[in-house]
Amino acid sequence: MFFAEVEHKVKTALSVLQGWAVTLDERWDVMSPDARREGVGIVRRAADTLVAQADGMLEEARAELHALDLDPQVLDLSEVLQATAGNHRSPSHTMVVEAPVPVRVRVDPGALQQILGHLIENAVKYSPDGGEITLRTGVGVGVAIMEISDQGIGLPEERTDLIFEPFHRGGGSSDRSKPGVGLGLYIVRKLVEAMGGTIAAQGKPGEGSTFTVRLPLD
Repeated sequence: MFFAEVEHKVKTALSVLQGWAVTLDERWDVMSPDARREGVGIVRRAADTLVAQADGMLEEARAELHALDLDPQVLDLSEVLQATAGNHRSPSHTMVVEAPVPVRVRVDPGALQQILGHLIENAVKYSPDGGEITLRTGVGVGVAIMEISDQGIGLPEERTDLIFEPFHRGGGSSDRSKPGVGLGLYIVRKLVEAMGGTIAAQGKPGEGSTFTVRLPLD
């Protein structure tokens, strides 16, 4: 399924590029300035799509390799959350960290950083300026709990599982103007599962989203 979608999207963008390249090459002299600008704009957008697809596939491949070569270490999840929040602070958002007690987990540091980075960047991307992003840690029955909540565009309730599939994007039609091709959360899920954990999402349109990661305690 993954590669079928990749093939479809790449071939579609290549067909657009090829078709308009031929049209512009053969008809440039007889096209109006507006038609030329339209054609060049379409070519640029198709090229941007291909670059984004290539970046996404490379990142997915790196995640696959990383998942096969994890180096679990004992870390304090609260400390990691505090440090990561500091590294991802946004000038247009308020970042709140609720991590009052140490929470020891055995995880791969690089994979955990990649997971947190994606989730925080996602929250920033889909939140309005001035919105609050909250990062929490806690402990459940045998698991460490990590939550990233935002006050952004939210999620259609029927799509909360689909957003972790490749090329599905959570915000529906409202997120098409945002950069990305829909691989970030797929990669996050793969890394979480590779460390024996789970991830889930909750949200309603216009009411923000919460992503909850559960990892085994040390």
